[in-house]
This record gives sequence, C-alpha cells and structure tokens, in this order.
Amino acid sequence: MVIWSVFDLLTPWGLSWTLLLVLSCLTAVQYLQRPANLPPGPRGWPVIGNLYSLRKETPLVLTEWAKEYGDIVSYHTGSKLRIVLNSYSVVHEAFVKKFDIFSGRPEPLTSFMAQRKAKGIVCGSYGPTLKEHRRFSMKSLRDFGVGKSSLEGKIIEEARALADKISKHEHQEFRIHRMTRAAVSNVIASIVFGFRYEYDDPEFQALLYSVSESFSISLLSLLPAIFPTLQYIPGANNGLKRYEKILMKVFKHVQEEIKEHKKDFNPDDVRDFIDAFLLEIKNRENEEDRAFIEEQLVTIVVDLFFAGFDTTSNTLQWALLYMILHPDIQEKVQQEIDSVIGRNQDPSMVHRNQTPYTAATLAEVERLATVAPLALAHTTTEETTFRGYNIPKGTIVEPNIWAIHHEPQLWPHPHKFDPTRFLDNTGKFVKRDKLIPFSIGRRACLGEQLARMELYLFFTYLLQRFSFKLPEGAPVPSAKGEFGLTHAPITYELVAVPRHLPSETCPTY
Repeated sequence: MVIWSVFDLLTPWGLSWTLLLVLSCLTAVQYLQRPANLPPGPRGWPVIGNLYSLRKETPLVLTEWAKEYGDIVSYHTGSKLRIVLNSYSVVHEAFVKKFDIFSGRPEPLTSFMAQRKAKGIVCGSYGPTLKEHRRFSMKSLRDFGVGKSSLEGKIIEEARALADKISKHEHQEFRIHRMTRAAVSNVIASIVFGFRYEYDDPEFQALLYSVSESFSISLLSLLPAIFPTLQYIPGANNGLKRYEKILMKVFKHVQEEIKEHKKDFNPDDVRDFIDAFLLEIKNRENEEDRAFIEEQLVTIVVDLFFAGFDTTSNTLQWALLYMILHPDIQEKVQQEIDSVIGRNQDPSMVHRNQTPYTAATLAEVERLATVAPLALAHTTTEETTFRGYNIPKGTIVEPNIWAIHHEPQLWPHPHKFDPTRFLDNTGKFVKRDKLIPFSIGRRACLGEQLARMELYLFFTYLLQRFSFKLPEGAPVPSAKGEFGLTHAPITYELVAVPRHLPSETCPTY
C-alpha cells in the first residue's frame, strides 16, 4: 500500500497526480450527469466545457460544428448546457411552432440585473406580464410614429444632421462609426424622451460612450458570470464589475430623464413613450398585482436603447463599407434613387417599393453582415423532446443566424455581396423567408420595423447626397468584421464626395 503524505502531494510529481485525479473525477461526474439522448456535439473539458474551443470567433466555430454534427448541436460553457439550432427549419420549428417551450431567457449575467425585480422585455421571462408589456410597447411605438410618416420626419431630420456632420469632412478621410451611433440613438431618444440631443452635448456623449463601451466588453471579461468561483480571485472580476458599472450609468441616465418627465407630466398631453408608460402606471395604480411600475419603465427604455444602438448603426456602417468595396453597386443604387426620388426630394418609405434594387442591396447587407449572428438566446421552459433528442428544462438555445445566412444551398457563393439574390427576373424585390436578421417568433426583435425604417431612410438620404469612396492610396478595408456581442465592421476610413443638386451650378455626376 502506498501512503502519501501532505509533503508528497506538494511536490511537482504529487501535484501532477493530484490534478490528474481531480480532473478524472470531474470528468466522470460530468459524464454521469450528462442527460441521455442529447443532440450530438463536441466533447468538452472538465469544468470549462467547450469554452476553450470558443476562444475564437464563436459563430464561425458553431457553424463549423454544424457541418460535422448537424442542424442541432449540443455543447457546454462551464456546467451550462447549450443547444445550437443551425438551420432555418429547426429555428422555425422551435421558435414558432413550439414557441411556448422555447420562450424562456437565460439568467442575467450580472448581479445588478439579477437583483432587479423588473427584467424588461428583452430579458424577462415569457408570461402574462411580458405579453402585456410587449403589446403596450408595440402600440406605443406605433402611436409615436413607427411605421408612419410622422416618424419619417424625425428620421429625415436626423439624417440631415448626420449629412451636415459628414459635410464638414467633404473630400477628407474620416471615420463614421460615432456619427451613425449618435444618429440612431437620437431617433430612439426622440421616441422615448421626446427630444433629440445635439451631437456635442456632454450628457449625450456620456450616454453614447457608456452604451458603446458595454458592447466592447470582451466575453473573457464575463467569465466570472459563468464560473462564480472566479469572482474570489483577485483581479478576475474586474471586467464583470466594469460591465455592471456601465449598465448602472445607463440606468441612472434613464432614471433622471423619467424624473424630469414626472415634474411636468400631464395626462392630457402624452408627449413620448415615457409619458405613455407613466399614464399607464397611473391608470392601473389600484390594481392588486401591478404589472406597470416605474422600475419596469426604466428597464424597457434601456432595452430600446440597447436593442437599436449597436445593431442598426453597425448595419448602416456595413452598408457604407460595401458601397466603398463595390462602387458599381453604389452607382446602380444612386441611379435608382435619382430616377425614382430625385435629388431635391427627401426619401420616404413609400419609395421603398419603387426602389427594388436599393431594397435588395440593404437585404444583402443584412444577410452578409449578420450583425446579430446568434441573436438573443432562449431557454426551454420545460423538458421536451425535439427532433428525437431530449432537451432538459432550462437549456440555453441559440439560433445560429450566421449559419443560416451563409448556407450555400440557400445562398450560392454565400460570401459574395450580390443584391440580385433579392430580385426576380423582372427586377422586382423578392422577400426571402430565410433572411431573419431580427430572429423569428414572438420574441423576435421588438424594434424590427423601426430599424428597417431607419436603414432605408438613412441609406437613401446619404447616397442621394454623397458618393463614398476609399481615401486615395489607402489599403482596401477588411470585410471580415469583428465578433463580439454583435458583428461589427473593423473601423475604417472613407471619403464623402458631395453629389451636387441639379439646381446647383456645378455639374452632376
């Protein structure tokens, strides 16, 4: 019999054997606890699961796994079981046909959000309260112009402000990412706050910086949320704490705006989304189970900012990048805009059906760029059998929209930018069901209609007035992009050349 002393265990040889023994035990426990008949997937390491494999671009890794394991793949991040849906048919079956089972949301990453009673629309569990809030929010968004000409005016006003900002850099190289973020955020601000900010407003800049910083947080920084024991290691929790502080700043900004609204709130003069929610709170104040409370209003307004800020501005940045990389397509879009809208008239959503090539170009941007490659994860609300596999309750379910948008059988030469995919033989725009940049089902993006309005109006307004190109002698920017919480283009520089109006003395081109 071999008897090891404490001193033997502290030797390099003893530590190695101890570590091997611990890992073996953990592997055995993990294997024994693994539910039976899960979808196939790669074997993970003890404790960390498949995190090591995901140290690269996660959507690309998951798409490679799909080629090996199929449309439904299982893997682990730590002890968390995840299921990835890699084809349109399985996403549609889960999120549309079996919606009630696949309608949950994972627990918030931060203790700040976990401790909040009001989880909002994005992170809230699906049920009667969430349904009420979603119905109310969609109605209020429509009341304040989403899908109507009244909001078009606000978007065009913001497009004009963006164009004025660009004009200050005419014929000079500049970066546009901060400008697009400010423009998109101002549209949301006009709906929820009832006003727009000046671009150089310090308060607005602080808000933009906080929201932008939240999207730049690395997934590595959030590991303590997956492995709570890491929070006790000095320094390991810094990234998660920083993320929480950013969230708290954004929430505080919204709380201050609501406080200002309450000072001069008039139930007979509802000015914006915040006023509409405050009125609903007042109308329901005698209800025993109050679904409408101020804390919920704060969270929903933050949801609206986060939902539209990065995805819409990134898509607009991608659109301009593709125009730089494909000047022939940019010229065709401009020719269509000139012939249908002209250069003296502001674009409107009524022009969208009259400009099929422009609509097709934006659809191709949404497909190829796929700014939300994994959308927002769902969870299963009960144990279920799906496509012959057993899926435990509480399993995290991710739609791999990147894989769907880059499936060669659906999109021949999927990495080629080709707007004609969305045109028929007569040149009319063809809607493709397999294009799902906002996900699908009852938990699809609440701001889809607003985002589509913004993209079309901003894009046509800018191309109506400018031609965009590379700076002289500059290297061709990468079209690969960076994967984080969203898929963003690598920051690039461009030059805006004004397209003179016919009434001007300068020749048109």
